[in-house]
Amino acid sequence: MKKKYLTLQEHQKILYELLYTLDDFCKEHQIRYFLAFGTLIGAIRHHGIIPWDDDVDVMMERDEYERFEKLITKHPPRGYKAYSINNTRHYYYPFIKFGKLGTKLIEEGWKCVPKEGIGINIDVFPIDGCPNDKNVAEEYVVTEMNKIFYNLGLWCNNGGKDFVGIRQKMYYWIRTRSLLLRCFFKKLYRDAAKYSLCDSTYYFTFWSFCGAKCLHSKKALENQIHVPFGSRNLPIPEGYDTILREQYGDYMTPPPEKEKESTHKHEIYIELE
Repeated sequence: MKKKYLTLQEHQKILYELLYTLDDFCKEHQIRYFLAFGTLIGAIRHHGIIPWDDDVDVMMERDEYERFEKLITKHPPRGYKAYSINNTRHYYYPFIKFGKLGTKLIEEGWKCVPKEGIGINIDVFPIDGCPNDKNVAEEYVVTEMNKIFYNLGLWCNNGGKDFVGIRQKMYYWIRTRSLLLRCFFKKLYRDAAKYSLCDSTYYFTFWSFCGAKCLHSKKALENQIHVPFGSRNLPIPEGYDTILREQYGDYMTPPPEKEKESTHKHEIYIELE
């Protein structure tokens, strides 16, 4: 199989295609979603993908997310595939990746996906509830995220061998046994969805690596507005400014030139016949 490696601009073109296809799918099935994280910054600051970014993130409330997963994994749009822990062997991310068939993305150093890689994709995160007391909610979110941080060593190039604590050694042992690893991550899924979003004052998005900064008032999500994103208008939370300021601070000021680069290490290509 021949490979055609992609430039950042070619990669972004596919990301737009994926996002617009997901938008069509969600409109067809009346699924509510929002642009999230750096993609949300891109929507406000650049009216599209951040020029040096190679990633797209969206988020959905847990009920919508679970309905989306059932529909998209069983009946994906032609030429696309949704990857989740429930339908893809050796896939362990606690969120969905929606990818394009005929493309390949292999992320250096991480082993949450099959070693042969998956299609170029965008991330779909669930939104979950928290305890209603803010201090308790912050402690809860940090505790949940710490479970993820402990496991970062499992996918590093050194296989986690620099982590010498008993807990880390236990996780490394689990890492070598894929069935146990799958059970472990499914437990993380259940833990993340422990609190009903409907009954919560705050929300968080699992696997955001922001600790307490990923905790926001649910009021920010109550209303949805649409803003220009590339050639379409796409949905964002009406409370986007509060969300972005709590998570990133002054999000409207671009970083210095030397920091305008992707944080990912990818091998990205199209498979040619």
